[in-house]
Amino acid sequence: MNATLTALIVFGCLIVAVLVGRTLRGFLPESHLSTESKDAVKLAMGLVATMSALVLGLLVSSAKGAYDTQRTEVIQMAAKVAFLDRLLAAYGPEAAEGRAALRYSVEEGMRQMWPGQMRRPADRSPQIQAGNVVYGAIQRLSPQNDMQSALQSYVHCLRRSRCPQSRRLCSSSLSPGLWSFSSGSACLPRPMPLPSLL
Repeated sequence: MNATLTALIVFGCLIVAVLVGRTLRGFLPESHLSTESKDAVKLAMGLVATMSALVLGLLVSSAKGAYDTQRTEVIQMAAKVAFLDRLLAAYGPEAAEGRAALRYSVEEGMRQMWPGQMRRPADRSPQIQAGNVVYGAIQRLSPQNDMQSALQSYVHCLRRSRCPQSRRLCSSSLSPGLWSFSSGSACLPRPMPLPSLL
């Protein structure tokens, strides 16, 4: 049921309730139509409105918190993947296979999580096989100089629980099967070495 149909049904119910109330008003005794009775009804309706606003406010706050959490995780995943791609690009042509596998893995994950116009439910199961391909391609890299060794250490930082330079604990580690799609904060090194290497 879409939002427009729901709104129309609620509006129709309100109109019917108003008409029924106006009809029943003529059958009420005069004691129920006194000023004191009207004030009591107004007070009760004000209490109901206040409680409804409080509940709706808590509901909106909870939904906003959940949305912000998911948005932050998606941003962190994107930053981690973009940083990994930059490291592989700086490594040289030897990492072309890993970059291609990473790109395919990310694109396939996006198609599963956000199907778009395909009209099918999102599939949140991890891409184990695609992740293993990326992991294997990176493991096969053989550094030939100090720059490539440093870049490879930063690449491995994205999947280990501790960074080699900053010695900071990551909030999550990447297993080989979840190489591209693990959420959590990225274990990024200090910003100084990367620009100097690029």
